[in-house]
Amino acid sequence: MRPTLLTFTCVIGFVVAVWGALGNAYSLVATHYVYHGDEHLSRSLSFPIVLAITALCIGRIYAAVLLFRGCRLGLKLAPYAVQLLKKYCKLQCGLVFLGLLLTFVWFTPKHLETNFYGSGNRLFREDGYINPRVAMLYVVPTVGAVVSLLMPGLVMLTLRRKNVKSAFAGELMVRGFQVDVAEATGGKDQQKAPAETGR
Repeated sequence: MRPTLLTFTCVIGFVVAVWGALGNAYSLVATHYVYHGDEHLSRSLSFPIVLAITALCIGRIYAAVLLFRGCRLGLKLAPYAVQLLKKYCKLQCGLVFLGLLLTFVWFTPKHLETNFYGSGNRLFREDGYINPRVAMLYVVPTVGAVVSLLMPGLVMLTLRRKNVKSAFAGELMVRGFQVDVAEATGGKDQQKAPAETGR
């Protein structure tokens, strides 16, 4: 029997996977459109930054595919789903931290060099107060990173539950037992069953 938490996680996973794939596909197309088509907006985009964004988007789309496949197999209690979901968690966490690092070290400073946000584009203004427009360039990516880690956290929490482990282990044992019986008896047990039932 499939645990309720596993069903809930897989359903949420489907939504997150589709949303993530479509969102990153849009980001990929929009980045190249801005870089090649809009001179004003492309000032903050250099070719290496476009390549980095492209790599991140492709990686996130691949992570979404892993999540979708893992959830689909998870609903069937296929043991391979565990490997796919764990692989998704590792990849997604790595992409989130890499994206956050590139944003703070590279993307945001480059953006501040080519766009004016007042007070010399510094986080703290001359009067000592925080420049809210510059602060948002750091706050929004941080919040986005935290939100992006919620799904991997839910997946790992689900996979660590004893009833979920037992469900996958039980399905593996049942499938292995069925294969062993079929190979050992050559289908004879299936023929004996009706005779024994009729006694």
